[in-house]
Amino acid sequence: MPHTNNCSKLLLKIPELGVSDGCSLDEVLPPSFNTCSPLPATSSEKIRQWVFNPDEELLNNLSDSEIQCMFMRGTLHTDFDNSEPIAAICKFTFGGDCIQDAALLEREARFYTDNLRQLQGNGIPHFFGFFRGREEDYYDISALLLEDVGDPIQGEAFVCGRRTDMIRQVLGTMLEIHKAGLIPQSCYFNHHSVLERTIDGENQYTLVGFSNALHSNKHDPTEQCECIGMTIDDIGIADWKRRQVRCSEFRQHCEKMDIWIPSPIYYTVPDGRHTLARIDPYYARSEEMLTEYLKETYGDKIKNPEAEAKYLFKKIMTSNGDRIDKVGWPAKKSG
Repeated sequence: MPHTNNCSKLLLKIPELGVSDGCSLDEVLPPSFNTCSPLPATSSEKIRQWVFNPDEELLNNLSDSEIQCMFMRGTLHTDFDNSEPIAAICKFTFGGDCIQDAALLEREARFYTDNLRQLQGNGIPHFFGFFRGREEDYYDISALLLEDVGDPIQGEAFVCGRRTDMIRQVLGTMLEIHKAGLIPQSCYFNHHSVLERTIDGENQYTLVGFSNALHSNKHDPTEQCECIGMTIDDIGIADWKRRQVRCSEFRQHCEKMDIWIPSPIYYTVPDGRHTLARIDPYYARSEEMLTEYLKETYGDKIKNPEAEAKYLFKKIMTSNGDRIDKVGWPAKKSG
């Protein structure tokens, strides 16, 4: 629902930059109002000023590899009657050298108001507006306001031992983003792009960081992408066999996230009787890589690593297995 009167203002306080009283910024892009938005339902015609009150210090655990920007966690207040403070994140750039970064920040904001508009609140944070202004004729400031949706997941959790509930949510959101016509470049393995929070005992994962997202080549208005109509169940998370994903662009997402590769596999080495071997996912891509891994890791404990690698790769990794609770198999023993 667009604003019907004059644009809103944002009073942004940045104590670290000496802007304690607040810098007044002009609205460039208004927030998105929908049924699940935390904003007051009738506020779109009444908000004249937003006030962002930051927490004590800048956030160090959030980053954007594409933009030189800063993050603040705080509360967002409006002049709308009886409105409650909203937990929000302010992503901003400042200074004379920030022209390119400010342009990327605005580009990201426009994705929220266009392609990602209908996804807000479902794997994508709510967008509260994009603002621009100048502090005392010195700082050029651009600010993007988003819903606070938690903290980045730990890096290791995104690489190994990954829970299928996390992969299912992340990949499901990426599928919907792709259906909306975008390719979220920074979301492949960058754990800073996946934020986690717990609501009513359930883990919820949200994707952020769309400054360098690309428009999909598969979403030409004259032709329909193969991913339209596809669901997350069609992909086969934690399956031992690769599924046929007809959309080549989205298949690259699946391959880069290694959703079909066990990580790790535990089994008893036949030649070693009671030796428990562990295979990391990186070495499970070919018989040759697996052979070298077994030689280097277990040495003389495995008398015929070539035969063992062939057995593991063909008989276990590509022929057996069921869905389990982790992308990272429990003990799978042979011999």
